[in-house]
Amino acid sequence: MRTRAGAASLVIPLVPILASVLACVPATAGGGSYTQLADLQVARQETGAAMLRGRIYVVGGLAANGSALRSVERYDPDTNAWEFVADLPAARDHMGVAAAADRLYVIGGYAGNFQAQSTVYRYDPDANGWTTVAPLPQARGACWAVAVNDKIYVFGGVGSTPGARRSTFIYDPVNDLWSSGAQMPTAREHLTAAAVGTDIYVIGGRPGDAALVANEKYNTLDNTWETRAPMPTPRSAMATGAVGGRIYVIGGEVPELRDVNEAYDPQTNTWSTQTPIPVARHGFAAVSLGCGLVLAGGGVVQGLAPTVRVDLFEPRILGDLDGDGAVGLGDLAILLANFGACEPEPCNPEDGDLDGDGSVGLGDLATLLAHFGDVCA
Repeated sequence: MRTRAGAASLVIPLVPILASVLACVPATAGGGSYTQLADLQVARQETGAAMLRGRIYVVGGLAANGSALRSVERYDPDTNAWEFVADLPAARDHMGVAAAADRLYVIGGYAGNFQAQSTVYRYDPDANGWTTVAPLPQARGACWAVAVNDKIYVFGGVGSTPGARRSTFIYDPVNDLWSSGAQMPTAREHLTAAAVGTDIYVIGGRPGDAALVANEKYNTLDNTWETRAPMPTPRSAMATGAVGGRIYVIGGEVPELRDVNEAYDPQTNTWSTQTPIPVARHGFAAVSLGCGLVLAGGGVVQGLAPTVRVDLFEPRILGDLDGDGAVGLGDLAILLANFGACEPEPCNPEDGDLDGDGSVGLGDLATLLAHFGDVCA
């Protein structure tokens, strides 16, 4: 740790003031690291994935020959190994995938022909088998599904006729019933979404040929939408997941293949730049695992070129200076010890420079206090 002696004693009287004001200055640079995990057994893109009983399921997608896949792979984090489970009843790509009420659901999608489907399949891990449940109210492909409190929310996509949709469909797995929620403000397909608490943030996508920066929050408790800070880089077909109360939007395409990784902080309504993904891709899956995100498959060119690659992205939690996965007193002590300057200069994020300006100042202190108590998961 690099410190400047005496700085902490000068700053400590400011802590109560800053704690009450919380004049948070967002970080403009983030970080995080990647570890390559065991490859998928089948290269796939336009796939979907979810966590069920501590295992990650990667479902369907497009194969290298352009055909839709029926195969499903399950990842065991303890052994870093993939295994096949029961095939889908029918091949699917561009579908919604979510886990709720101790079951895995595969919702809509295409059948290798870019014709939207309304079928919904449910996987039972005890029986290692699939059953067909109540269909979507309308066919959807290139949609996105998110589970909150054992309900599944399906946003946007393409229907049985051309054009992106604004729809919100809500599935109750206990009663096997669908209902409609308030429509999204922005119609889009190839979108992405993630939940923080009971709010779902629907991000990016495209209504046609141009990718969007849209970021809209859906409140599952009162069925309302709110426009939030736009994503810095327009993209579609990204991988997205939440870790430590922040949403990481990785990769994507249109107008070009992206390696971008940008994090959204709902608490401050701000975005920060994270370490780019090692291999740019689109149409891949992200699933939260502990303090990181497992990123599986995807296309490595715009168009069709699926990969077996799987990466684990482990973000740096904003304000976690000592690397223990939480923002606490140890992190505050490091920041205060470096307040004003570092030796040698310039300061780095691990010194407390959270806004990337090369020094540790009041903005960095306010940011840390705003995130005090945050943990990685």
